[in-house]
Amino acid sequence: MAVVYSDVEEYDPLARDDYGTADCSELTTHTVSNAFFDGPVDEAGEPVDGKEDKAEEEEQLKTVDQKEDRVKADEDLGDVKEAEEGVKEQEHVEPKVGDGEEEEEEEEEEIPPTVKEVTFINDVPIYKPNHLLMDEKNHYKCVVYERVGFDDKVGGTYLVTAHDKEMVLRVEKIPGRIIGQELEFLKKVEADNKWPYFSQLHSGWNADGYAFYMLYYRPGPSFRQIRDFMNYRPLSHGSAARLMRDVFMCIRYVHKYSMLLRCLEPEMFHFDAAGRNLFLSDLSTIRADPGKRDWSIPVSWAGGPHYAPTNTGSVRARDEIEAWLYFLIEMLVGQLPWTGKPYDKIHQIKMEAVQDAGLVKGLPFVYTELYHHVMALPNTSHIPEKCYNEIEEFCVRIYEQVGGVTSHEDNFDFERDPLETELPKFVMERSDKIPETIPEE
Repeated sequence: MAVVYSDVEEYDPLARDDYGTADCSELTTHTVSNAFFDGPVDEAGEPVDGKEDKAEEEEQLKTVDQKEDRVKADEDLGDVKEAEEGVKEQEHVEPKVGDGEEEEEEEEEEIPPTVKEVTFINDVPIYKPNHLLMDEKNHYKCVVYERVGFDDKVGGTYLVTAHDKEMVLRVEKIPGRIIGQELEFLKKVEADNKWPYFSQLHSGWNADGYAFYMLYYRPGPSFRQIRDFMNYRPLSHGSAARLMRDVFMCIRYVHKYSMLLRCLEPEMFHFDAAGRNLFLSDLSTIRADPGKRDWSIPVSWAGGPHYAPTNTGSVRARDEIEAWLYFLIEMLVGQLPWTGKPYDKIHQIKMEAVQDAGLVKGLPFVYTELYHHVMALPNTSHIPEKCYNEIEEFCVRIYEQVGGVTSHEDNFDFERDPLETELPKFVMERSDKIPETIPEE
């Protein structure tokens, strides 16, 4: 028999004697599960308060879950907003305190050139960038960009701009013996229209106790840089003869104007990218030839011993052509017999090497002819014009007959043809609109 207690006060399981003898087989599940419930029940036997508590707990759990979901959603939304704000900050970066440096630099670039304070080292003026140079009449001359020559013994050299053109400025304290000789030499070159082998003179003036002159800047690498680029490999007959012809023409015109070069180094010559020829860019070593002026003042060799002539006395025009011959042979064979030897041993090795034509051994016979022709020149500064013409003809024969050069536009060993992708692309657009009237010329 199932016993259901609806009244809590009548229920006392410890006081009933028949509890243990009750027939429990007929008890239902809910009766057994609620047999010890201490509270009111409904008609089905379920506790009333338990339902409400359970419903409240479920509602609370739902509320808690909703709150957690809401918090999680808010966190996710906050992360999205922060990410979006970060992207906006990257796209629209506001200037910070440190960003003012770039603005200051831009403002500095816009500052017009002015006359700035000048310092002097070894009687050479040290100009700051953007310094404005004037002549004695306070006329504008140029604006300094940077210094490029640092041998104070021969004056200062600067890159400057004048009327939106790039120039090379030379300056030396008056009396300016070196600058004066260079300026007079360039005037003769300009009058003879031989400036492609040197540089074109722009102007010259004196101001504040210093002598100045400016040259038009000619861009291009030095011959030393070309040799470095080729890793000092021997040049072909076509390239060597063409380049050495340019060097010889520079020496020839220096001699023509009664001057001596006194030095021969690869860094003295630059390759003009537009004219595609070597030109003498360093005139600081030229001096008047005493042999053509009947002077007794000796002129010493100013370069290193590598290309120096065998004559150790006063330099003459013939000695510089001999030095040019060593320069040419080195371009063809890669190195001379005294390359890398101690300086005090070079002269002895050189004297032994020039006893015969061993320097041109293995080269075409035209080099042997050129070698004997140079060594047979008179040991003086008065060299006939015919000898210069013959040496120039030797160079032409070498690069045309031996080197196979047929045009001035043929590439040198350090040049190449542009690739198809490097060529400029021209786009032609057709216009269907026909003008009603064609203007008459």
